[in-house]
Amino acid sequence: MNKVEMLLKADLGKINEIPQVEINSARLTYLLGENTKIKVRAIDKQSLMSQIEKINEVGEEEKVEIYETVASMGIVDPDLSDINLKKKLELNENASPLDVFKKLWKHMELESITITKKICELSGVDVKIDDVKN
Repeated sequence: MNKVEMLLKADLGKINEIPQVEINSARLTYLLGENTKIKVRAIDKQSLMSQIEKINEVGEEEKVEIYETVASMGIVDPDLSDINLKKKLELNENASPLDVFKKLWKHMELESITITKKICELSGVDVKIDDVKN
């Protein structure tokens, strides 16, 4: 049976699904006191590339901001837009997912990079992301 025949017989319900995976989070493990995973998903390639293309044009501090932005765009669980989470973190109810990410992952640049790399992989974007230099 060739691939077309296989596809014709297959249930292609997954064709519109956005790829998601769970990854370990050292930061949330620390905050919650138990091994904790977060769920990340692929994000729109255009939105992702608009962020990633800036990496070679900015300094190290701005790179961290890009990684944090991408990470906040791709995290599904925990829901960074949850109003109760914002209240718990003493953030304004209008705070963005990026604001919530920055509060939860404060001083965790390397984990931001790890999350961003996984989101890029899920999104089908092959980018070289270097660790932030001290």
